[in-house]
Amino acid sequence: MDYEPHCRALSALLVPETGIVDYGQVAETMAGIIRDRGAEIRTGAGVSAIRRDGDGLVLETARGAVQRATSSTARGCTPTASRR
Repeated sequence: MDYEPHCRALSALLVPETGIVDYGQVAETMAGIIRDRGAEIRTGAGVSAIRRDGDGLVLETARGAVQRATSSTARGCTPTASRR
């Protein structure tokens, strides 16, 4: 069976659970879920410092401080990593 008929390789690994997804749609859906839960998403706001504040974090960004973020909710993505 030809899984990738236009690819030439010496060997390959088949992982049936993988697939091709529309990453833009995945990101839009995740953003909607995050906003529905009351969170704010800031893009283009590089983090310059992170400090603890009680049981949360304060992220200093180019667009102002983000207060009361927890380590389980504060996520970042560098431009390089987001394009992989």
